[in-house]
Amino acid sequence: MYPFYLGIDLHLKRSYVVLMDDSGEVIDERRLRNAEVEQYLLEVVPQNTHAVLEATRNWPFMYDLLNEHVARVDLAHPKQLKAIATAVVKDDPIDSRTLAHLARLDYLPIAYAAPKQVRDLRTYLRHRDWLVR
Repeated sequence: MYPFYLGIDLHLKRSYVVLMDDSGEVIDERRLRNAEVEQYLLEVVPQNTHAVLEATRNWPFMYDLLNEHVARVDLAHPKQLKAIATAVVKDDPIDSRTLAHLARLDYLPIAYAAPKQVRDLRTYLRHRDWLVR
Protein backbone atom coordinates (compact mmCIF):
# COMPACT_ATOMS: atom_id res chain seq x y z
CA MET A 1 0.00 0.00 0.00
CA TYR A 2 1.06 3.51 -0.79
CA PRO A 3 -0.42 6.68 0.70
CA PHE A 4 -0.89 8.28 -2.75
CA TYR A 5 -1.80 7.08 -6.24
CA LEU A 6 -1.32 8.92 -9.52
CA GLY A 7 -3.26 7.89 -12.62
CA ILE A 8 -2.05 9.33 -15.92
CA ASP A 9 -3.92 9.26 -19.22
CA LEU A 10 -0.99 9.87 -21.53
CA HIS A 11 -1.29 11.50 -24.95
CA LEU A 12 1.24 12.78 -27.44
CA LYS A 13 1.34 16.41 -26.29
CA ARG A 14 -0.85 16.57 -23.20
CA SER A 15 -1.86 14.27 -20.39
CA TYR A 16 -4.56 14.16 -17.76
CA VAL A 17 -3.44 13.36 -14.22
CA VAL A 18 -5.43 12.37 -11.13
CA LEU A 19 -3.77 12.24 -7.70
CA MET A 20 -5.69 10.45 -4.96
CA ASP A 21 -5.00 9.27 -1.44
CA ASP A 22 -5.26 5.71 -0.17
CA SER A 23 -8.95 6.12 0.71
CA GLY A 24 -9.82 7.06 -2.90
CA GLU A 25 -10.35 10.76 -2.34
CA VAL A 26 -9.14 12.86 -5.28
CA ILE A 27 -6.55 15.37 -4.09
CA ASP A 28 -5.74 16.94 -7.44
CA GLU A 29 -6.64 16.49 -11.08
CA ARG A 30 -5.69 18.51 -14.13
CA ARG A 31 -4.67 18.48 -17.76
CA LEU A 32 -0.99 19.21 -18.33
CA ARG A 33 1.27 19.60 -21.30
CA ASN A 34 3.80 16.78 -21.18
CA ALA A 35 6.57 19.38 -20.83
CA GLU A 36 4.92 20.54 -17.56
CA VAL A 37 4.71 17.12 -15.91
CA GLU A 38 8.16 17.24 -14.30
CA GLN A 39 7.36 20.55 -12.57
CA TYR A 40 4.01 19.10 -11.45
CA LEU A 41 5.76 16.07 -9.96
CA LEU A 42 8.18 18.29 -8.06
CA GLU A 43 5.55 20.69 -6.71
CA VAL A 44 2.42 18.59 -6.13
CA VAL A 45 3.11 14.84 -6.09
CA PRO A 46 4.63 13.32 -2.93
CA GLN A 47 7.57 10.99 -3.42
CA ASN A 48 5.80 8.04 -1.74
CA THR A 49 3.32 7.76 -4.63
CA HIS A 50 2.41 4.80 -6.83
CA ALA A 51 2.05 6.11 -10.39
CA VAL A 52 0.26 4.28 -13.20
CA LEU A 53 0.00 4.92 -16.92
CA GLU A 54 -1.35 2.89 -19.78
CA ALA A 55 1.19 1.26 -22.10
CA THR A 56 0.72 3.41 -25.19
CA ARG A 57 3.26 3.91 -27.94
CA ASN A 58 4.91 6.90 -26.22
CA TRP A 59 5.10 5.55 -22.66
CA PRO A 60 8.92 5.32 -22.21
CA PHE A 61 9.66 9.02 -21.66
CA MET A 62 6.92 9.37 -19.05
CA TYR A 63 7.87 6.09 -17.36
CA ASP A 64 11.50 7.23 -17.02
CA LEU A 65 10.42 10.65 -15.72
CA LEU A 66 8.10 9.13 -13.13
CA ASN A 67 10.80 6.70 -11.97
CA GLU A 68 12.93 9.69 -10.96
CA HIS A 69 10.20 11.26 -8.82
CA VAL A 70 7.90 8.63 -7.27
CA ALA A 71 8.29 5.42 -5.28
CA ARG A 72 6.69 3.05 -7.81
CA VAL A 73 5.66 3.20 -11.46
CA ASP A 74 3.59 0.59 -13.29
CA LEU A 75 2.38 0.21 -16.85
CA ALA A 76 -1.20 -0.91 -17.25
CA HIS A 77 -1.75 -3.57 -19.91
CA PRO A 78 -4.16 -1.93 -22.41
CA LYS A 79 -6.04 -5.05 -23.55
CA GLN A 80 -6.54 -6.44 -20.06
CA LEU A 81 -7.44 -2.98 -18.77
CA LYS A 82 -10.12 -2.65 -21.43
CA ALA A 83 -11.73 -5.88 -20.22
CA ILE A 84 -11.75 -4.63 -16.63
CA ALA A 85 -12.78 -1.01 -17.14
CA THR A 86 -15.26 -1.10 -20.00
CA ALA A 87 -17.34 2.03 -19.83
CA VAL A 88 -19.97 3.61 -22.03
CA VAL A 89 -18.48 7.03 -21.37
CA LYS A 90 -14.72 7.23 -21.71
CA ASP A 91 -12.76 10.42 -21.39
CA ASP A 92 -9.42 11.47 -19.94
CA PRO A 93 -10.60 12.21 -16.38
CA ILE A 94 -12.46 8.91 -16.13
CA ASP A 95 -9.53 6.93 -17.55
CA SER A 96 -7.03 8.59 -15.19
CA ARG A 97 -9.26 8.05 -12.19
CA THR A 98 -9.80 4.40 -13.16
CA LEU A 99 -6.05 3.81 -13.38
CA ALA A 100 -5.49 5.34 -9.95
CA HIS A 101 -8.36 3.33 -8.40
CA LEU A 102 -7.16 0.05 -9.90
CA ALA A 103 -3.66 0.66 -8.53
CA ARG A 104 -5.10 1.59 -5.14
CA LEU A 105 -7.15 -1.61 -5.01
CA ASP A 106 -4.19 -3.69 -6.28
CA TYR A 107 -6.28 -4.82 -9.24
CA LEU A 108 -4.09 -3.41 -11.98
CA PRO A 109 -3.21 -5.58 -15.01
CA ILE A 110 0.50 -4.84 -15.27
CA ALA A 111 2.42 -4.86 -18.55
CA TYR A 112 6.14 -5.54 -18.72
CA ALA A 113 8.29 -2.41 -18.85
CA ALA A 114 11.75 -3.20 -20.13
CA PRO A 115 14.61 -1.33 -18.45
CA LYS A 116 16.01 1.69 -20.29
CA GLN A 117 19.18 -0.13 -21.38
CA VAL A 118 17.13 -2.91 -22.94
CA ARG A 119 14.84 -0.41 -24.69
CA ASP A 120 17.88 1.41 -26.07
CA LEU A 121 19.39 -1.83 -27.32
CA ARG A 122 16.12 -2.76 -29.01
CA THR A 123 16.10 0.62 -30.75
CA TYR A 124 19.63 0.07 -32.06
CA LEU A 125 18.74 -3.42 -33.27
CA ARG A 126 15.60 -2.18 -35.04
CA HIS A 127 17.63 0.54 -36.72
CA ARG A 128 20.29 -1.96 -37.78
CA ASP A 129 17.63 -4.27 -39.15
CA TRP A 130 16.16 -1.37 -41.13
CA LEU A 131 19.59 -0.47 -42.54
CA VAL A 132 20.31 -4.06 -43.54
CA ARG A 133 16.97 -4.43 -45.31
